[in-house]
Amino acid sequence: MTKIPKTYLLLGIIILLIIIVSLFDINSSKTANRGQYPTPSENLKEKTNKLEKEEGNVDVIVEYLPEKSDANTLVFNIILDTHNVNLDSFNFEKDVFLGKEGRGSLPIKISQSGSVHHRKAELAFNKTSTPFTIVLSNLSGISKREFKFTDI
Repeated sequence: MTKIPKTYLLLGIIILLIIIVSLFDINSSKTANRGQYPTPSENLKEKTNKLEKEEGNVDVIVEYLPEKSDANTLVFNIILDTHNVNLDSFNFEKDVFLGKEGRGSLPIKISQSGSVHHRKAELAFNKTSTPFTIVLSNLSGISKREFKFTDI
């Protein structure tokens, strides 16, 4: 068996490390760019109870909860998730409303939990017919995020 010169062995190790780092960078960039394209749930033709968006380094999920809604109310679960932004200043009572035909209504009941990077709230609104939009304002430098529900 022949000996591999130290130069070739060192070169092989360097090439292997470059390949590993390159693969890691490719996977990281795919994860970082996931919020640039609409998720299938944002397709207005698809019936869904859950809409998701990522803007301003904050992932937002707005989910209609039919099992908690009744003849007078529509109930939604709103999840805010981030690794970079302090979410404590976001006010679910003032910064979330249900918009329909140019008018907005604030939630009539709120139950919230979490802090800093992970916040969650269950909000009840007076019942209205679709289509309508759940709007979050003043969140992480984005003045307005809209989640349109066309058929629930």
